[in-house]
Amino acid sequence: LTVRPGERLAVVGPSGAGKTTLGKLLAGIDAPRSGRVEVGGVPVTSLAPERLRRHIVLVTQEHHVFLGSVRDNLRLAAPDADDARLLAALGA
Repeated sequence: LTVRPGERLAVVGPSGAGKTTLGKLLAGIDAPRSGRVEVGGVPVTSLAPERLRRHIVLVTQEHHVFLGSVRDNLRLAAPDADDARLLAALGA
């Protein structure tokens, strides 16, 4: 599997197909038992978590629902953010 810079990958499938396992491997949460997982030719297991998180984001099936508008929810992280900053966050 190769994901090029700037591409986004959505993994879908039935329960038990390995979606969570693949996500954890890509995010560096779990290490492969065999083979390798690389980001930019560098093994994921050798990257500092902070550096890896700049390139890989894992969104799992566990989710949280907050009351309020999208604006209200975005402002949980940045209470003083103006609309331009909130729109930029949505585009990230």
